[in-house]
Amino acid sequence: NPGGTLDYTINYTNVGVASTSGVDVTLNAAAATLHVVRDTLPANTTFNAFLGTPTPAGGELVYHATGAAEDTYVTALPGSVDAVAYLFTTALTGGQSGIFSFKVNVAASAQVQTISNTAVMKFNDSTATTSQNSNTTETTVNLIPLVVIRDTDATLDDIQPVTSGTAGSTISFTN
Repeated sequence: NPGGTLDYTINYTNVGVASTSGVDVTLNAAAATLHVVRDTLPANTTFNAFLGTPTPAGGELVYHATGAAEDTYVTALPGSVDAVAYLFTTALTGGQSGIFSFKVNVAASAQVQTISNTAVMKFNDSTATTSQNSNTTETTVNLIPLVVIRDTDATLDDIQPVTSGTAGSTISFTN
């Protein structure tokens, strides 16, 4: 719902037999070679928090500042974020899995719509740098109308009195 939250969890598995290695990224203005599990924040959402403990252990939960080069990340929350990621050095052997989760806020002004989200994992498959997109999730934002009717007379008895009205006339009630 508008003003609510969405939790995203990205599960990833090396379905091959060769171990993976990292790709070139910039982390806190320094060059590094790391696996990247990245999620660009969907339209009408803002980053809220990282959730749980990502795996494999030993990585960094990071932010991508809005407008920064694609593979440039920082560990301190910048003023504006357009993506979040989990970076790690551990090779994923064949069949090994990992997980990364975070929460976003849905804009209070979001209209009825579908919010689509797709993550990407970047790694070296022992031959070349590879980018693998996740499946796309779709969440429908429902506009929930809110109507409040308040009894304003002195007795608060849920009755709105009308002092007079003739047959065929229009009587207005204030809602």
